[in-house]
Order: sequence, then C-alpha cells, then structure tokens
Amino acid sequence: EDPRTRARYVVPGGAAAKNRLRAAVAWYGEFAEKLSSFPGLQYGRKNSDGSPWYGSLDNIMEVKDRLRCKSFAWFMHRFKHVYEDGGLIPSETFLIKVEMSGKGLCLEYTGMAGTSPNGRGAAVLKPCEPGNERQRWHG
Repeated sequence: EDPRTRARYVVPGGAAAKNRLRAAVAWYGEFAEKLSSFPGLQYGRKNSDGSPWYGSLDNIMEVKDRLRCKSFAWFMHRFKHVYEDGGLIPSETFLIKVEMSGKGLCLEYTGMAGTSPNGRGAAVLKPCEPGNERQRWHG
C-alpha cells in the first residue's frame, strides 16, 4: 500500500447518509416532508433533544441564499411540462375505493417507496386514510 495515496482523514460512519439528507432537506425546502416516504432516509428521526438527527442546515442555506438559488418549487413549476410529459410526475392522482361490509376500503401499495421497479408490486385493501400517499394512484 502506497502511503501517498492513503486518505489522511477518517470519515465517521453514517456521515454520507447524514450529508445526503441535509442536502435533500435544504434543497427540497417545502417539499422536504416528502422525504418521509423513503424510510431508509430516516427523515423523521430526532436526536434526544428533539433536533433533526442530520444536524444543522445553516451552512447549506447560507450558500443557497448567497448564490440566490431558485427554490425547488420554482423548478417544479418552470419545468412542469417536462416532468409531466416524461411521466415523472402525474398530472392528477386518485383513490381506488370499494365498499365492503359497509366500510370504505382503498387499494394501498405495499412495496417500497416509489414505483415498483419490476412492475409487479403488491397492493391490498385497507381502510381509507386521507393523506396516505400509498393509497393514491395515477394513470
């Protein structure tokens, strides 16, 4: 092993995940809550003092402000046609609801967050929950 090519620093365990989430929360802004749909990111996890586990966003926000970066919402609006036409974002979503034994049940996707990578995701009927995005479908 050549000592000239060896790292002269140590990256603490979990640092990459922490920095990935810090960047996502800072840049997604008002859409950051959507990150809770991806359990692996642990968006909702808190430190014992109640602060986010990924730490402060101050340095990222300072750069964002200094560079006068547009918000994620601005990009979503500006390039809406690209996202919708490309099938990345549906133009509308809906519930698939059935009545069984006097109860309203909705079809709920049970796979990992996002679209099934192989097209064979599973779904079950569960009580309808307003705001449960796993019960929202698009065509």
